[in-house]
Amino acid sequence: DQIGFDGVTTVGSLDHYVGALAALAGRHDEAGVRLERSAAIHERIGAPFFEARSRLQLAHALIARAHDGDIARAEHALARAGVLAKRHGFALIAERTRALTASLTEG
Repeated sequence: DQIGFDGVTTVGSLDHYVGALAALAGRHDEAGVRLERSAAIHERIGAPFFEARSRLQLAHALIARAHDGDIARAEHALARAGVLAKRHGFALIAERTRALTASLTEG
């Protein structure tokens, strides 16, 4: 578990960034593993912003992979991200979560 920290600020779990890059490269299995781990790390250390962001990115990766059960897992990740965003006032994450959830129900 590695957390990016420069002595003043943090960028959260490095697995978030590696997972996001894996998803961009089409390596959705690796993306899923890394983003799940990132979300769990953020939950464990009490970092709701980073957890919500990782769960939103995880949902994108799961939707792109589209294996059996991935949509349900994506919906679960989006629900958790939405709860965190609403509770803590993360407006952009809340909006992105709503938009991705709506796209699932429309499609």
